[in-house]
Amino acid sequence: MTKAEYLEMMHRYKVLKLYGAIKNQGYRNNWYANGFKGNATGHNNFDYDLTYSFGKDHDMESYVRAYYQMHKYWLVWGPSEASVWGSRPVPTPWDPEWAEYIRARTVTDKDRRNKDNDYNHGLEGQIGKSFGPHDVLFGWAIDWSRHESFSISSITGRETTTNVKQTTFVSFLQDKIHVNDRFEIAPALRFQWANAASTSQEAGTTTEGNSKYSKVTAAVNAEYLFSKGFSIFAGWTQVNRPLKPNDYKIDASLYMDQKLENEHGNAYTIGLKKDFSPNTSAFINYDYMHMDNAISRQSVWDDRVGDFQAKSINAQQTRRAFNMGINHRFSPHWRARLSYATVDESWAAKHGMIIQPGLGIDSIYINAYINATRPKHKTVLDVSYEQGKWSSSLTAMLYSGMDTRYFTANRFLILDWVLNYKINKDTTVYLTVDNLTNQGYEVKYHPYVGKGAYAMPGRTFMLGVEYKF
Repeated sequence: MTKAEYLEMMHRYKVLKLYGAIKNQGYRNNWYANGFKGNATGHNNFDYDLTYSFGKDHDMESYVRAYYQMHKYWLVWGPSEASVWGSRPVPTPWDPEWAEYIRARTVTDKDRRNKDNDYNHGLEGQIGKSFGPHDVLFGWAIDWSRHESFSISSITGRETTTNVKQTTFVSFLQDKIHVNDRFEIAPALRFQWANAASTSQEAGTTTEGNSKYSKVTAAVNAEYLFSKGFSIFAGWTQVNRPLKPNDYKIDASLYMDQKLENEHGNAYTIGLKKDFSPNTSAFINYDYMHMDNAISRQSVWDDRVGDFQAKSINAQQTRRAFNMGINHRFSPHWRARLSYATVDESWAAKHGMIIQPGLGIDSIYINAYINATRPKHKTVLDVSYEQGKWSSSLTAMLYSGMDTRYFTANRFLILDWVLNYKINKDTTVYLTVDNLTNQGYEVKYHPYVGKGAYAMPGRTFMLGVEYKF
């Protein structure tokens, strides 16, 4: 072995040791083996709502709605290596001890080692009224939420239960002003309030003081008509994204034990819309968002351990997005839509934090890494057909611009198909086939598990009935 070969081997070993990208190439020898060990995840969602509508004015609906949501998630995770296998090296599927190892680790669905349940119930309503040139819309919602988590020690078998509760209230008021035949502007205000989240465990109940907040944000959207079918639109929105109840749980991954704060920032948009004919229209728009306090999980320097560690932090985020599309109706039965989108994102640290510049991959810095580990471009062509009670659409999605260092190919073409049959005005039977050609593809990369690890679902079918009453 030459010196150069030796240095290259040592460099690859360091990357392997820190990030696993060489050893753990996706599900092939990491998650695939976990399946043999009895590890699995699952979820059940139950959503109910009841709505009473009592009017519509200038397409503004007035209604009251009550809702109840229950989302349950669980993780099946077998006993730890230490408790089951002792000090012996963990075997591989090719070792004689593999069968014994699997028997010792296999668990069933009843052994849900970790469970998380989200419960939400509340009331919401909206009233819309038109007064001369003003279309006024008022809405409100009150929500009672509870996050329940269960954690079972794989060594002692002891279960720990945590409950986080919080009540929130949101309301908004918007006035869409028709200044004249060419110009309209819609200023709006939004009010958000939440009481202090309470966390209950065996040791008692504590209150997260920093979780109590009230906030008023504003937004303005406007549109100007140059000529019939040709307009420019623009908008500004103050963004405030409150933390969710489960964010208030004790989290060892917080940077220097700093508490996370609500996300806030500003979002802007500008675009053009053009009708070329009664059958053809197009749009183009640019979006810019800057978050002063975005929440992210990043690798940052931790003085306590003298190394970079993955932590949940508040940081600055900038996102730029460009979208364009064209719609065309060929006949009373056939129409098509072609659209294109691309996103560029960057992050900057706050509070004296230092974000790791390399993430273990040569010449890949954090912002370049973020944009290189997802598709750069997304192009969508949707062709639909309608005839009597039948309707159908075929959607082709082209993901492109991927770096083959992180993806199994530099582009993927995915086809989805939908078929509907309207039995009567209230009942529709539908069949959907996602990933029609059963294409193997991914839209995300992570350096630890390697490319191909986050594989998207293969061909799936769904047959259902929609009934309106």
